[in-house]
Amino acid sequence: MVALLFGADPLRRPLLPLLLLTVAALTKNEGLVATAGVAVLVSLRARTDLRRAGLVWLPVLAGGGWAVLVRLLGARSDIADGSSSGVAPWEPEAVQRFHVVLAALWDTVGPVLAGAAVVALLGALFLRERRRAVGLASDGWVWAATACYLIVLVWTYLSGPNDIEWWLRTSVDRLSVLVVLLAVVSCAGWVAAAFGGDRRAEPDPAIDGPRDSVMAGATRGGG
Repeated sequence: MVALLFGADPLRRPLLPLLLLTVAALTKNEGLVATAGVAVLVSLRARTDLRRAGLVWLPVLAGGGWAVLVRLLGARSDIADGSSSGVAPWEPEAVQRFHVVLAALWDTVGPVLAGAAVVALLGALFLRERRRAVGLASDGWVWAATACYLIVLVWTYLSGPNDIEWWLRTSVDRLSVLVVLLAVVSCAGWVAAAFGGDRRAEPDPAIDGPRDSVMAGATRGGG
């Protein structure tokens, strides 16, 4: 995910990122959701080359195919089967459920996200040019992935059939791990921008090497 969202050319070496996304999509429901979100964002990033961008949908197809296969084989999931709480979004119970979900997510990842947001804001103000110089894509892609995942996560908690207190107590820590990792990735990107080398200033061996040799030969000849 980091390579696909941060790299200057996200599809230059796609094998390992696609393999890891496929594993995530085949492992858990939330892994398939995250993989689909990454596929959308990478397609937007590489919209000028949609043929190559189509590669990022292979893990999504693998995860979706697996979900269909296990359902045909008789496996059941309260989420995958589309069960819902049966509560309309405007009813007081749904509003209360929403508040409970937000409170649980804030207690779990709120301080981390707030700290990462401050780092991202300072980085955008003072390190934007340095970030381009080290060859990193916009930090906005990471935050877009975070927002997509959180929206789907909140909606799942709101619409799911389980008792919300029990459900949050047994799953919110695990499901929030990806949010924490994305916040860390955002901070790491700005640290790399602050202390990384300027790629534009690096010598190109294909150009500078022969030039140095010619200059050295001319110096010896003149001597």
